[in-house]
Amino acid sequence: MKYFLLIIFTISIPILALSLLDADESANSMVAIDKLFKKSLSTITKQSNNKNPKKILRKAIILMSVYNNPQRPLIINKRKDLAKHFLVGIAMGLRINQEISESIAEYKELTDSAKDGSGFDFNDLAHTIYGINFAKTCDKFNEAQADKFIKDINSDKFSITVFCPKNNFPHLLPGKIPLPKTIKKIRLKIKRLIESIS
Repeated sequence: MKYFLLIIFTISIPILALSLLDADESANSMVAIDKLFKKSLSTITKQSNNKNPKKILRKAIILMSVYNNPQRPLIINKRKDLAKHFLVGIAMGLRINQEISESIAEYKELTDSAKDGSGFDFNDLAHTIYGINFAKTCDKFNEAQADKFIKDINSDKFSITVFCPKNNFPHLLPGKIPLPKTIKKIRLKIKRLIESIS
């Protein structure tokens, strides 16, 4: 029975994710990530028999991480692509260890540095790492911390964007590959930004 419920939950996640936002809101408008997260929390809380805040938080994060609606794109720091990177980071952070997740994010940016790519964007890399950090941080919460976090999000006392500090990292042109020392230097800056919000 446990596995059957897991399969049903897994199948229903993408369907739930598409229906998260109100139909009466104007199509083609951008959505702040906090609004999506609140809606994810509300949806999971209503549908869950288990009222454990840690489990509700994890399921809401999973639901949010699979959201993809081109008519209602998410934004973080006024950019749609940064929201996508953040969500991918969350998905990786929930399933893969930190080091491997960050290496995958870096590899993705390296593939973008090809001549026909979009260029190596350290802001993209930073937001993927921010998503990984968000997932890992929430996963470490005990029940009381998860409950407080959920209440703070729902009462607008806290914003997920705290996990995404703005920075003007370089964006290299296609065909330009950053030097390893540059990658190391900027990843250290990203790490310090994350430590400053902990």
